[in-house]
Amino acid sequence: MHIHTYIHATDFLAAATPWLLEHEATHNLLLGLAGELAHNPHLYSQETPFFALATSQGQSVGAVSYTHLSPTLPL
Repeated sequence: MHIHTYIHATDFLAAATPWLLEHEATHNLLLGLAGELAHNPHLYSQETPFFALATSQGQSVGAVSYTHLSPTLPL
């Protein structure tokens, strides 16, 4: 298994979107979050978001993101 890390949502989406779209309903939160952060990387805080894609034998098998929420973000 290999873990590929990304600090730019556009790079993550380029690698992960085909796999994420195979089960779009399951991955809609990650697709939406990464899509928003591709246009505005500091939407939720000034910290750099983190994305990762796990692959095994050349096939994507998992994806994750981590963002820092700003304490002043209105909910």
